[in-house]
Amino acid sequence: MFLTAAKKQPEGPFSVLVDNEASRENVTRAARNSGFDVTESEENGIWRLEISRQA
Repeated sequence: MFLTAAKKQPEGPFSVLVDNEASRENVTRAARNSGFDVTESEENGIWRLEISRQA
């Protein structure tokens, strides 16, 4: 998910949707380790991870 989106838009911003806690943690960790900021929002068990390049 994250890696595919990051390859298509290496400077971001982009969103990733996940439906479980483990995926949310994994995508957030991968994004932050790759130099991105992550903003999370959750609705009805679906997390939207807004990912953008750190300033």
